[in-house]
Amino acid sequence: MFDSEYEVSVSRSISMNKMKLNHGIYAQLTYIHSILHYLLDR
Repeated sequence: MFDSEYEVSVSRSISMNKMKLNHGIYAQLTYIHSILHYLLDR
């Protein structure tokens, strides 16, 4: 029983880290995209 709970918690933490990583990459891409738009519009 303890093993299954541990595995569930580990898988949850891994999925949370993946979500955070994807969100960070997405935020960086939008930031770069906005900078490019600003430079091209001038």
